[in-house]
Amino acid sequence: MRARLQRYELWGGVVGEFRGDAMYRVIVCAAAALLVAVPVGALLLAIAVQPSDDGGMCRTATDDEAIAACGRLLALNPEVPDAYLSRGIAYYGKGDYDRAIADFDEAIRLEPNAVAYSNRGIAYHGKGDYDRAIADYDQAIRLDPKNAVAYTSRGQAYDKKGDHDRAIADHDQAIRVDPKYAAAYSNRGTAYYGKSDYDRAIADCDQTIRLDPNYADAYLSRGNAYYGKGDYHRAIADFDQAIRLEPNAVAYSNRGIAYYGKRDYDRAIADFDQAIRLDPNNAVAYTSRGEAYNGKGDYDRAIADHDEAIRLDPKYAAAYSGRGYTYSGKGDYDRAISDFDEAIRVDPKYADAYYNRGTTYYDKGEYDRSIADYDEAIRLDPKLAVAYLSRGAAYAAKNDPDHAVADFDQALKLDPSLAEARQGRERGQGLLTNRR
Repeated sequence: MRARLQRYELWGGVVGEFRGDAMYRVIVCAAAALLVAVPVGALLLAIAVQPSDDGGMCRTATDDEAIAACGRLLALNPEVPDAYLSRGIAYYGKGDYDRAIADFDEAIRLEPNAVAYSNRGIAYHGKGDYDRAIADYDQAIRLDPKNAVAYTSRGQAYDKKGDHDRAIADHDQAIRVDPKYAAAYSNRGTAYYGKSDYDRAIADCDQTIRLDPNYADAYLSRGNAYYGKGDYHRAIADFDQAIRLEPNAVAYSNRGIAYYGKRDYDRAIADFDQAIRLDPNNAVAYTSRGEAYNGKGDYDRAIADHDEAIRLDPKYAAAYSGRGYTYSGKGDYDRAISDFDEAIRVDPKYADAYYNRGTTYYDKGEYDRSIADYDEAIRLDPKLAVAYLSRGAAYAAKNDPDHAVADFDQALKLDPSLAEARQGRERGQGLLTNRR
């Protein structure tokens, strides 16, 4: 999420900007690889007492009922691997990943097949243990090289680790195995989104929707990609559809971020409110709402929301950066820098935090520190046009038009719409001409 604040002027016209962070933490589509269910008949084997009731419920009931039914089956016969598999799926559905893994362990002990390994991998994925997840997907693929679920699940794990190319390769393989597997297209679109290849992301989401018009995550992912292209109208239309199909906190939060992009702060706040009602532990929604309040100039509410996001997730770098951004708006530069420091400590590769800290140093008149932070932001994100713009402004403040003009040139190459860079370059070139 980028909010423009007039932070400095040089040569009569170049205006810098801070970068808020919520949209850069937009929640991409939820994990779409599904746990592989167990056929009802498999649960009826070796079960003599009430097989049609408990066997069917273990396979098809809601999570708590399935857990109870599977437990009754296992009490009668603790050596039925499919009962462990089904109960593990039910525990996964409740978010109890440790118990799910324990049941998948038992299923693997009794019958080490690709389904059990794939499902345990998905449970490790749910815990954020992507390396163990990948190891299980590897084993599932060794046992069943045509297991499309295992390929696309492994692709998601690689994507979470930031290895988008490996992710795409796995999703490609899943699609080769099953060209009608909608989740594989959706997940590949998410990987392309991670590479900022928004057109390919949109194409994959389009294909997902052709295969399954009610696939809510595909609309969510396509909305994210349209947002990445700056097409807020289409993004909001897709988030609307995602909400119609599956009204969850992620969809409301992302639509709120799109409204923020349009500077419709009141609608953004309304969506973040709804996201928080649906998921009171949603740190992204709190810090996003904080930035919307910041956009309205309500700094105290903004800080309160960032405080809550940090309480919910003390390792959420965007919340520290967002709070620092708000402190900068209040002119409390020392607190702002302290928050940017913490954001960088939590996530040393967070380019926006370096960028924002650099702009705060600029406001304090510490131009060398400002330039050092812009240098690091550019190293981490070489396509960050505003970092070149702002570094050019810092060089201009140091009366160094040579470096300033070079940075304004690079900013315009990356984003020709940056009028501030064009104005700065013209004035800098004028200074250089007068020197000669």
